[in-house]
Amino acid sequence: MFICILTAALALPTVTHDELVALPGDTISIYWDSKDANATVRDVIDSLNSVSDEMVARGLHPIMLVDKQDERNVAPFTLPELKELPFLVVHLATANVTEGMLAPFTIENVVHFLMERIQANPLDLRSIPSEEDLLDIYEEGGRRPTLLFFRSRTCTTCASVRIFVERVATLMRETSDVFEVDCDETLEKTHFCSRMQIRGFPYIALLHEDVFTVYNGTISTVELLEWTRSQIMDISSEERRKEWRGRSNEIFNSEYYEEAGKNAYDAKGRPKEWPMKPNIRRTQQKVTELEKRVAIIEELMGALVEMD
Repeated sequence: MFICILTAALALPTVTHDELVALPGDTISIYWDSKDANATVRDVIDSLNSVSDEMVARGLHPIMLVDKQDERNVAPFTLPELKELPFLVVHLATANVTEGMLAPFTIENVVHFLMERIQANPLDLRSIPSEEDLLDIYEEGGRRPTLLFFRSRTCTTCASVRIFVERVATLMRETSDVFEVDCDETLEKTHFCSRMQIRGFPYIALLHEDVFTVYNGTISTVELLEWTRSQIMDISSEERRKEWRGRSNEIFNSEYYEEAGKNAYDAKGRPKEWPMKPNIRRTQQKVTELEKRVAIIEELMGALVEMD
């Protein structure tokens, strides 16, 4: 019976409490009363169908309903936690933690609650040691949006923030890359973080359409995910991209790296300047000066030809 219900894609499956607790792995359930539920509650539940379908596509259990009207569910609905219905419950099997949502039952609160409890895949958040490695991955990956999380052992909140970043990495793994940079390790080796001019940790930046944008908001899974998606959509606007290219000194430039960056190292083999952050204005000034010199040389050559 339960297997048949799982295959339904148009509505959330209904199970008994006993069937729910017998399932392996993480589960998300809504304890409700189908008889007393108003139109608003039903609309929220209907809105969760797409979220549930996506969970099934990822190999997870769908969001399941436990109905008070089912006589097999009498016992759980006597619990004090289930006096106010509907009640959203998340059970994380690995951590053996069960938590209920205390906020009002709205689609915004439900999505926020679920996102903050998603079990991320740690493999989706990869480490990157240097800007040269970032350059290679960014180019080879077709310049996909790339979120960078910079951390340090002196940062007291980086461990908790890393959990949020891992969740974002899992949620966006199909469309974006997410990397972490250990600034303590890069301090003596690549000076990556120094050239980023980081003033505090945690530090999060998005590289997209060859432009870096720094995140300055409250760090949580929902806020960071929404900001990243909005930035990707915003930067993809041609007019917006032109505006930023015209005023930014953080423009990604692979040609600069190939021509100038590969030889821009000091005696100890360290890059003198971050190849992904060339000084565009200074480069343009040098080009202008060079063009003037070429023009003068051409005039002199022309004069010499006339003299001959």
